[in-house]
Amino acid sequence: MGDDDRLNNEYLSVIQRHISGCDTSIAAIRFDTELYGHLKIEQHNNLMTAISGIHGTNINGWFNNLLLISGWVFRREQICQYISQAYLGYGTKLSHLLPALACCDQENRYILFSCDRPIAFCENQDSWPKAASWVEMCINTQLAHGYLSETNRRALRKCLFGGANSKLLAKIMRIRAFYQRPATDVSWLRILFVLSSLSKRFMLIALLSLPLLALPTKIWPKQIRKILGSEGSADRW
Repeated sequence: MGDDDRLNNEYLSVIQRHISGCDTSIAAIRFDTELYGHLKIEQHNNLMTAISGIHGTNINGWFNNLLLISGWVFRREQICQYISQAYLGYGTKLSHLLPALACCDQENRYILFSCDRPIAFCENQDSWPKAASWVEMCINTQLAHGYLSETNRRALRKCLFGGANSKLLAKIMRIRAFYQRPATDVSWLRILFVLSSLSKRFMLIALLSLPLLALPTKIWPKQIRKILGSEGSADRW
């Protein structure tokens, strides 16, 4: 469970009903939340088939929903055999999913996606910094090897760089704002260059936004800064 999410009153009955109805081929159960609210009852062996029916901007909400740790239930006996994958892939920010994905890869098991929503998501104001977390997720899922299959890596690439152009632009602008801090000791231009090597779409949007990125963030229009929201806590990062 996440420490800042709330259980609905029917949580236990929902969990028990799903567990009693699952056969041994199910390695994990993924529940829906108000972050997405459109999941169908389906079983998938990998993330690529799971996103095959997700189109357009819906992939942004689907991916945020996927990452929410509170909405997962794992079959302990199988998952513990692959717990090393979680430690190897800690920098991906989705290490809680890696043992389940490895179990599906190695033993041909499945993840059950459920439309039930036993979790009430509560947004934490003292969150992880959005820019740094997203950059680490991109780099560690796409450039590191050994804990993700090629199929799941390609699916995550679609989740990270797909969806709405406005969402990708917001990520670029958050990178510009976050990596100007002296404490990060990393150039925001260098970060954009690395990520541009992973996605032509990202590169195009970054190039088109360079005139705005070249301006000091303090003089960005207030409306833009309001849309971008809080950067998150650098101390937590």
